[in-house]
Order: sequence, then C-alpha cells, then structure tokens
Amino acid sequence: HGCDKSGVCLVGTVHHPRGNISAEILKNGLGRISDWTVRMMSPGEVPPLRIAENAAKRATLGVFESYKPPVLTGASEFMGTVIEVTSGDTLMILPNGETYDAE
Repeated sequence: HGCDKSGVCLVGTVHHPRGNISAEILKNGLGRISDWTVRMMSPGEVPPLRIAENAAKRATLGVFESYKPPVLTGASEFMGTVIEVTSGDTLMILPNGETYDAE
C-alpha cells in the first residue's frame, strides 16, 4: 500500500492461501487498527477490518482484555448558532441565549 513519511514503516497486506490474515489477527485481539495506515487502503478493504476489531473489543480479547466502551456524557442535543466553520469537521457554535463578541 505504501510507506510512512519517513519511508521506514511499510504498510501492506499479507496474502495467505486462506485469505487476508489481517481480519483474523484483529478478530482474535492480536492487534488493533492504526487509522493512519487505513488511509492507504482501498475503501472496500476497511469495513471487514473494523468489524473484526469491534468483535474483539466486545469479547475483550487480547489487547482489548481490559477494554471498556466510552461512556458519553453531556447533553444529547445542543441548540445554538454556527458562527464559524473552521474546517470540514470543526464548527464554532454560539449557545442559545449567549451573545457573540467578535473581538
């Protein structure tokens, strides 16, 4: 698939006569997905790996032996006005009832 920026770390797929071993490694909790390497893979290859990793997390296998799912806290709904779109995944929101000082 490629190398990291320094050219030291090779990212690829190990093919075995019985299939790609990555999903088996993940399913058994013997490894975890590194998001920076997933970006080098074709989009169709990623979902089976995510499913395998999530199965290991639910079963608390291997490296996920002490895994606890994150507990979300806070409001499930937030009302306000978008005052700035910083990037594709970041917004600045002014909560309802507060005033905006542009300084």
